[in-house]
Amino acid sequence: MTDTPLKLLIDRLRPLMKGTRSLGKFLADLVDCGLVENPKFTNRTALELRAVTTWKGYANGSDPLGEDIASELAGRWDIYTFSDNVIDAYSEDAVIALVPTLSLVDSAVNKANVGERLGLIFHTIFKDAAGYENVRLPNALNTAIAAADASGAPYIDSKTNKLRIVDQAVNLPPKPTVPDEIQENELVYIRALVHAYCEAASTLGHEPEIEDIPKRFAQHFQDQRKAFYSAEWVKETSWDCIENGSALFDQFLETMLQGVIDTNLSSYPSERERLLATLSQAVKVQLDRMKLAQIIDLIDVWSRKGSCHELVSQDKLGWSA
Repeated sequence: MTDTPLKLLIDRLRPLMKGTRSLGKFLADLVDCGLVENPKFTNRTALELRAVTTWKGYANGSDPLGEDIASELAGRWDIYTFSDNVIDAYSEDAVIALVPTLSLVDSAVNKANVGERLGLIFHTIFKDAAGYENVRLPNALNTAIAAADASGAPYIDSKTNKLRIVDQAVNLPPKPTVPDEIQENELVYIRALVHAYCEAASTLGHEPEIEDIPKRFAQHFQDQRKAFYSAEWVKETSWDCIENGSALFDQFLETMLQGVIDTNLSSYPSERERLLATLSQAVKVQLDRMKLAQIIDLIDVWSRKGSCHELVSQDKLGWSA
């Protein structure tokens, strides 16, 4: 793979913008943010112009951005449209977070114009690939990446392929307090938990509620909410740790899934037994080769159990037969 200007830019944008979707989709969505109609071109969306796998190749440097596609992108690009759309898609705070990195590439970047200046960088890259004359690419993209790597955030050292946190230990942020009220992002795993605790009631045609949880499992239920928020804390703490186009938190979840799935799929007399057996197995899953596990005090018993609830929320794990 080649460190093309586009690859270098995406390498930094993706973690800073918390782009955890597929690499090709992430780039295609960014491109769509800046495209406007032009009678000289087909006016198709990014994914209508090229397949998601092709956009992935552009993003990771395995495929050069061809002159034809670059010409259409350059001809249809509007930096102000890009700025408005990218802020709508990723939030103003996420775009403003790009300022320290992009200011190393473009000294004119500030909080008020970061969306427009990012759009201008994309436009310059497209024009260069299209063969426009007198186009000067930002020559500080490598510098920007090096500076971002030295910022203190966990990142993957491309030379050693290992996780680094600069040369010193970095204090992890405090874990969040579990909110009293159930939040919207909890609804799926909470529903599964309640059903497991109250399986007998559900078989009688009554859809159980939190109030129906047997008293002996009330604390266990609260503990599972704590576990979920512990996993959410790991996700938030490691959001800018990306390797080979994949968030390390997603790799953690996949490792946990493979570590508990056989236990989860075994036969049990009740959903509750399946839940308890799976949580017990989650504590035992080997994470020695997980790069995220190299960060001291990041992954613990709580976040391991919480990963199961994250997987339930993603419909990759469950407690029913």
